[in-house]
Amino acid sequence: MDTKIVILGWGSIAKFLCSFPNVIGYIKLDNVNIIYDSKTDKKLRLVDIDVEGVIGIGKNVYKEEITSVWLENNHSLGRLIHPSAYIGKNTQIGLGSVVMPLAFIDDSSIIGKSCIVGPQSALRAAKIGNYCHLSIQSRVLPNATLQDYVTLETNTTVLEGRIIGKHSVIGADVLVTKDIPSNHIYRKNTDSYTLEKLTRDFPLTQFEKEG
Repeated sequence: MDTKIVILGWGSIAKFLCSFPNVIGYIKLDNVNIIYDSKTDKKLRLVDIDVEGVIGIGKNVYKEEITSVWLENNHSLGRLIHPSAYIGKNTQIGLGSVVMPLAFIDDSSIIGKSCIVGPQSALRAAKIGNYCHLSIQSRVLPNATLQDYVTLETNTTVLEGRIIGKHSVIGADVLVTKDIPSNHIYRKNTDSYTLEKLTRDFPLTQFEKEG
């Protein structure tokens, strides 16, 4: 029998993931023991022993927080992979992680705990740390590494062997040709790239935190 999946999160990402096979609802951080219906937002039931949780929240520090609270309440983590994604038979995907539609992940790639790999993303012999967020059409090429809590925005490419440090953010449409230190944002301006120190968690807004 297929395992029942609950999404750990309550915003737009969580509600999208509720359309995946075997997902029965989502939970909120204020009470991880209650499952909500994604269409009506009404309480469905208490979490039961056969349910496994996967991450469904955008902000990486909240990925860790809600995962920790879920586990502290004696619940289990699972994995959620859309049927249209390609996953190599030897790929390692950490518990709590999600792979979105049309993603491609080859045999040599490793994905950590409670990560989201966005639609149409491609990982080739890549190493992804814990609590990372890869937006739509992210590409991580062979032997590149994303350390914990890294965010890749839409249409980002990390070239071979590059290292993205913890808590760093790569902006949309960026080609990463060098290592990026921890706690920085690397983004594209009109005709150049800029590297800036992050002084606050990313994303910054309440909507993004919940999404």
